[in-house]
Amino acid sequence: MSILQYRELFEYEIDCNQKMVLMLETVPQDRRTDPLFQRAVSIADHLIACRNNWLIWMIKSDAQLAPWYDNKAKIEDLSAQFEEMHIAWSNYLGALTDEGLAEEMEIVDGVLFRWYIEGQVIQLAEHAHYHRGQVTLIVDMLGGKVMDTDYADFGMSKNPRYGVI
Repeated sequence: MSILQYRELFEYEIDCNQKMVLMLETVPQDRRTDPLFQRAVSIADHLIACRNNWLIWMIKSDAQLAPWYDNKAKIEDLSAQFEEMHIAWSNYLGALTDEGLAEEMEIVDGVLFRWYIEGQVIQLAEHAHYHRGQVTLIVDMLGGKVMDTDYADFGMSKNPRYGVI
């Protein structure tokens, strides 16, 4: 795929993340003490940590990695944290070229391993779908309102030629 396609997919991911936070906010207050609610919030926070940590490795930053899972993540913090991550990743993908997708990186995280940028971009996008599905199911189980995050709806909304005619 080209970098243009990955940028489009990240725009879609931003839309999905915003909807996921909105879904979490619809969970009734009396159901927010259920351990499943905290699990859903922590899963959403995990998506932020994954994107941020991998970006640190991909740009070879010396920044401190975030914990991969925060079992005390707060729903009140998610919107701002997602916004910050979205900006960082939009800037990164905006500067990344098709040639840059093929570049390799080496990471030391207990062990040394090698991976390529495009592979990690794909991994993060698919990883997000997996976890957003978990959050959506938990929101539904707790009586919150779920939203459709299908790509077709996102894609059709960007072009007036497509959709219901």
